Formats: sequence, C-alpha cells, structure tokens
Amino acid sequence: MGRFLAGSINKRGHADCYGSVNPSATAEDLHNKAVQVSKIQEADYVVVMAGSNNVSNGDRPKEVITAMEQLATQCKNNNPGATVVLSSILHRTDKPHLNRSISTINHVLKKKATSTGYVFMDSASQITSAHLKKDGLHLNDSGVAKFTKIIEGTIRQTPSTSARSHQTPPFHHGHQRIERPLSIPVQLSGVRAGVPSLLSNWRW
Repeated sequence: MGRFLAGSINKRGHADCYGSVNPSATAEDLHNKAVQVSKIQEADYVVVMAGSNNVSNGDRPKEVITAMEQLATQCKNNNPGATVVLSSILHRTDKPHLNRSISTINHVLKKKATSTGYVFMDSASQITSAHLKKDGLHLNDSGVAKFTKIIEGTIRQTPSTSARSHQTPPFHHGHQRIERPLSIPVQLSGVRAGVPSLLSNWRW
C-alpha cells in the first residue's frame, strides 16, 4: 500500500513522497526500520500508520498502543523538527472480530495525541468496506484515492514545525498554484501481504 499511496500523492503534484513496503511488519518492526531510513531526517512531516498486524498477531490493545507511540517517538527523535502524524488503524472485514480492539486502540491514541506530541489522523472513520479489496484487508483503487485525500487534508490542516517549511512562501489551495514545497515523511504500517510500509520524504 505504501508504494501505491506514494505514487498517488506524487501524481497529484502536491508532494514528493517516498514509499517503502515492509510486508507483515509490526509496529516494532517499523520502529527498527525508522532508525535506518535516512529520508525521515529530511522531512517536514512523518505520517505513521501501524498496528494492524499487531492486532492480528494477538497483541493486547495496551501493547499495540505502546508500540505505536514508541514508533511515533522514534520518528520524532530521528527528526525533531518534523510534525509526526499518527493514523488510526483501519477496520477490517476479513477479520471483523478484531475491530472492537481496533476501535479501542484508535480511541486511546486520539485521546492521548495532544499530550504525547503527535497529530492523530482519523482515517478509520472515513475508510469503509467499499474502499477495500475483496480480501477485506487492502485498499482498492478508490480506497487509495480516498486515503490520499485524507493524508493531504490532514497535512493542510496541520502546521509544520520544521524550519524548512518556513523558508518558502505558503502554499495555496483550490485552483491556485502551490508554491511551497514541503518535505513530508510518512510512515505506514498496516496488515499482511505488503501493506505494512514506510512512506517518507514529502515535498508539499
């Protein structure tokens, strides 16, 4: 999913986004990956999507929350000037019995976002079963398009803390020309079969 989202974002001409896929990765796996990905250090935003594999593996909500917060913290440590955006975990139709735990995790992450220093992106409330492939797990074409818009909308509403983002004129919306390139790292981890991924280095 990471590569598809990066490509979708880049095609819209609003960002220079890098995608890295980590099949079957957990939040802990991506924590280690974040240490190695140098592009995170170049970005104004890091968007993290993780936790679905943890839930599928039987981790308790408290364990998943801790792992996701540690991942967000690691991304922030790698780039103190970046704004870290943590996505909610998407609900699944392949294993609907997991959705109760997913909802609990999302609720706590949203509640704790301000105090822990990351921005919460409520993607789960906007992605429905109609946005998933028949496997009930991966985003279909409309899902990728929808998630792209969710990320873009979140970034537009979230001022960057990076010094780089203040060195160029502010960007404009609508039909006006976007003048400011921003560097945005996005970290995505999700479910099995290729969804867990790391998106890095946006220029918005």
